[in-house]
Amino acid sequence: MLRRRHVENEKNQTLNYERVDALQATPNWQADFELQKVIDLREVDLRGANLELSSLKRAILSDAHLEGANLSDAHLERVYAPGARFDRADLRGAHLEWAYLAYATFTKAQIQGADFRGALVLTQEQLESADGDEKTQLPPTLHRPSNWR
Repeated sequence: MLRRRHVENEKNQTLNYERVDALQATPNWQADFELQKVIDLREVDLRGANLELSSLKRAILSDAHLEGANLSDAHLERVYAPGARFDRADLRGAHLEWAYLAYATFTKAQIQGADFRGALVLTQEQLESADGDEKTQLPPTLHRPSNWR
């Protein structure tokens, strides 16, 4: 029994995959072309975890505790992370393209070389609390803080 949440439609579904190859199964509310793996890590406590090079594309990280975690070179494209806490996390070289980051915190996070292009609801204040550099890629609506190297 797996619980999945389809973020776009805010549907909660309980899926029964008995006698089915879960990798081939398609929930009835998704067409084959929409099939995607979703990792639901809402409110998970991963403080200090080593997630270097991990693939968490499209993961649900709402209100997750990732303080001090090593997420360097991690693939976090299109994550849904409102309220996630990335404080003091190592996000160097991480891929956060099109991530939804409303109310996420990045205090003293290392984001050198991270890719935030297309990130949604990322604010200048969030960037200024983090430690980035000239290789950090930002959405066109935001600018590199003066305190970055």
